[in-house]
Amino acid sequence: MSRQTNRGTESKKMSSELFTLTYGALVTQLCKDYENDEDVNKQLDKMGYNIGVRLIEDFLARSNVGRCHDFRETADVIAKVAFKMYLGITPGITNWSPAGDEFSLILENNPLVDFVELPDNHSSLIYSNLFQLERNDGPQDLRGASRSTRWNQEAPVLPLPSGAQ
Repeated sequence: MSRQTNRGTESKKMSSELFTLTYGALVTQLCKDYENDEDVNKQLDKMGYNIGVRLIEDFLARSNVGRCHDFRETADVIAKVAFKMYLGITPGITNWSPAGDEFSLILENNPLVDFVELPDNHSSLIYSNLFQLERNDGPQDLRGASRSTRWNQEAPVLPLPSGAQ
């Protein structure tokens, strides 16, 4: 029995690593196909939205998660189930607004950057733009997924305060 459990964990880790490596190859190809980083960023933005639309369908089919009763439960499901299922990480949930209608997901480690070294000539490339935007629209995969379920939201990505790691 323990052998099967280890295989499941190993399989998820391999899937996450495969995704990370595939994503790196995709960004490399986009950099070759487009003349400037701004065009690459736009392509990653579009792709993130479309991925989110499809991820919510897959998530609902595979997760067996029932309907969430409130926004806090929704935040828990996103952080503890969805991120774990697809990226093998569990972000922290912090900074709840007094009204309880806003929160922050904090990623301690971004799995997309595990095997990445960007050359200096791509300083304006937003490597993780699949998940975040320059604009204040929020993570594309979250935006695409939430709009598919008729949950309108904004998910701005904010940098860490200076000195924070």
